[in-house]
Amino acid sequence: MAARSSIPERYLSQSAFFHLDKVNTPVLILHGEKDLTILFGEGEMMFYALRQLGKTAEFVAYANGDHSLSRHSRADALDVNRRILEWFDRYLKPTPGTRTQQ
Repeated sequence: MAARSSIPERYLSQSAFFHLDKVNTPVLILHGEKDLTILFGEGEMMFYALRQLGKTAEFVAYANGDHSLSRHSRADALDVNRRILEWFDRYLKPTPGTRTQQ
């Protein structure tokens, strides 16, 4: 019979937090302070850990936001979408002079 991994080992192996050293993509964290699905402190902790590792990361907090940032305030929903589009422009658009594959 194969040995089963312990609960702590399984948690460590499956937790994104313990694999942040492998992140190579810029990370944008948009987090509602009233989020009960993913606690606000977990988002902050992820951000600070990424920055400590020298990764490109940005954290934006929404005071009245919950898990769905588009549900609570029109102003915040517009801000979320604006930030996402700006992030895409900054990190996904090809730089001038580079060719894209077709």
